[in-house]
Amino acid sequence: MTNDQTDNPYYCPLIFNGMYVEKVNQDKVKISACCVNTLGPETDTIDFDNDLYLQSQRELVRSRQLVPGCDRCDNNPKNFSLRDSVIQQFNSVAVNLNRPTLTKLDWNVDPICNARCIQCSSHFSSAWAAEDAAHGVIIDVRVTNATRHNSAWESIDVSQLTSLYFNGGEPMLSKEPLEFLRKIDQIGTISQLNLSLNTNGSIRPSQEFVELAARCKSLVVNFSIDGTGSAFEYIRNPLSWETVEQNICWWHEQNIPVVSFNVAFVLGVYNIDIAEDTYNWFKNMRQTYKKMSGFVIHPCYGILALEYSSEKLKQVWMEKYAGHNYVHSTIRDILKKSTSTQDNGSWQQYLKSIDNRRNLDWTTCLPKLHEAWKKSESL
Repeated sequence: MTNDQTDNPYYCPLIFNGMYVEKVNQDKVKISACCVNTLGPETDTIDFDNDLYLQSQRELVRSRQLVPGCDRCDNNPKNFSLRDSVIQQFNSVAVNLNRPTLTKLDWNVDPICNARCIQCSSHFSSAWAAEDAAHGVIIDVRVTNATRHNSAWESIDVSQLTSLYFNGGEPMLSKEPLEFLRKIDQIGTISQLNLSLNTNGSIRPSQEFVELAARCKSLVVNFSIDGTGSAFEYIRNPLSWETVEQNICWWHEQNIPVVSFNVAFVLGVYNIDIAEDTYNWFKNMRQTYKKMSGFVIHPCYGILALEYSSEKLKQVWMEKYAGHNYVHSTIRDILKKSTSTQDNGSWQQYLKSIDNRRNLDWTTCLPKLHEAWKKSESL
């Protein structure tokens, strides 16, 4: 059986060819089919072929049934889900539903990070964990000093990999991306590898990493940028926007033939009003750096998601983004899809709690959001 599943609404190639791994501590990991699939239970082994959670999802797809772990793709607007993009990528690839093969690995590096992004948490960031600890919040899971001793990755069969993706934490602060590339290089398959990673842009990779990545079939570097200037520095505190811009230029100066660069913009309440400004910055950069390829908008999840805004605030945004370019149409689609939730001021309270910790003020750091909110209050 191949991937001729055009009439199966629950089909996704990653259920049969993908795996996402997230370390819990020095002994345990959690596994799913991809980075947005719901994680399975804790396990002390990484077994792509026989993992019971992965097997249960595969059986549901074979039976043309809803996979509960795939709800993010099910709930996303058409053509904005990971499933839609993956189906296009696998369009010419035969996927054997009866014999799964690990060809795409999504690896979540240690939760080590130098940023405390407002849409993130201590689960993925050691900087967040340190701030939480300073304010009396006890962190007892996914501590970097524990996960870095977990070497479960060494048991993974990477011989058939054609795609390897790193997210974090901050991958450029982790030793694991380089270790993976060394391993794949040693078995002689690095030239068939499509490598991609997310980075906040504040850390440059080692020269050895650059040299190995340049030998891959392709390299995609996704810069996580949710605003520019002071807005960026508020959202991704305490990073420097000047440093990030310098590092983006540095990446281009490496002249890696197989590389392309994207901006990954995570759309939420906090930055919807500066989405077009950020896109215009991207277009200006692309005039100088031709390998700046794509500007990809992803919906934010959690307390800063658009679902937590009022209907009046959504109305303000729908009126603001009434045009027909990529940013306007994408934002409208995401706004229409966002489930209506009674606005009880939760996102404002959350931003105020961050401001109290960091001696900041969201109303001045994000003035366009404050202006939109005030406008909605008068409707």
